[in-house]
Amino acid sequence: MTRTNNTATNPYKVGDIVFIRWGYSMILIQYYKVTRVTPSKVGLVELEQDEQYTGYLSGKTTPIEDKEIEGSNAPYSAHKDCLYKVCEDGRIRIPSYRGGHDYKNAKKWHGTPLTFDHCD
Repeated sequence: MTRTNNTATNPYKVGDIVFIRWGYSMILIQYYKVTRVTPSKVGLVELEQDEQYTGYLSGKTTPIEDKEIEGSNAPYSAHKDCLYKVCEDGRIRIPSYRGGHDYKNAKKWHGTPLTFDHCD
């Protein structure tokens, strides 16, 4: 019997920016900066963002990399003292403050502005 090594290498490094996109009828974006890295987890801090409106309550957003949000009450807030699991495909699971099995999957931001829509 041959054993295979299923452990994936953590693709993140300190300073990387990741994001989640969520919302039912709106498109909401949250950005996070990687603050710590272990072989299978990352520490995150939420970042403020620069929203450039191009339409009614919609437009493009980018993170403000040196402006951390402390004490955010957003549904998918990252807490400085927590580590978040990195899945084998590179997604980072961020739980909702509502608990249960409500997670969003963060992925690496590649530097292009993301579209948001705050109109419900």
